[in-house]
Amino acid sequence: MKASAEITPDITPSIAPRRVVEPDGAALDVFSLPLDTASLEELFRDLFEHHWREIVFGPIIQGAAWEIHADR
Repeated sequence: MKASAEITPDITPSIAPRRVVEPDGAALDVFSLPLDTASLEELFRDLFEHHWREIVFGPIIQGAAWEIHADR
């Protein structure tokens, strides 16, 4: 993913994620993403075109969460 000229140096995405250990002991890698539309579209296109089998998505509203898996 290319850095956009619209991204200022203080919000440029970092290459290496920051590892956070959750209270339950689970490790979570946190990293920044570019905020411009073109970069986010490129990311989501790549995810849904090449990794759709591993993606679980859906709405979360108070009291309920739906988990949707895409079929072939």
